[in-house]
Amino acid sequence: MRVKSGHFYFAVRGHYHFALTESPLGDLKIFYLYDSNNIPSQLKTIIDPLKPTYTIDGINYLSTYIGYGEAKMMSDEKLFSQKYDTIKGFFGNNIIITGLPKKTFTGLDMMHFVPKVFRDNFQK
Repeated sequence: MRVKSGHFYFAVRGHYHFALTESPLGDLKIFYLYDSNNIPSQLKTIIDPLKPTYTIDGINYLSTYIGYGEAKMMSDEKLFSQKYDTIKGFFGNNIIITGLPKKTFTGLDMMHFVPKVFRDNFQK
């Protein structure tokens, strides 16, 4: 499945890096571009920056963690059903769902957490 977007922006605030875009349905999508130095404290025990990619049948997938609220929306839209599902062409990247954090009651619940290399293949 290929998902395309409307607009794409990078915002840098301190050490945090975000990619923002609009989905084909007009929803704001927030991608938190992580590395070993900028994982949110609430997710440090969940996100593994040392394993940013997985190779399955010769295809590389980016390790992606999806916040609680965003995961619910994506599941309702049938984009994935469980942890370790893969999505090809997700905003230009192949991803594997490697984590579904518990609800934090913060903005983190609406984000995708992806390795920084995600931005290299991002497609509008």
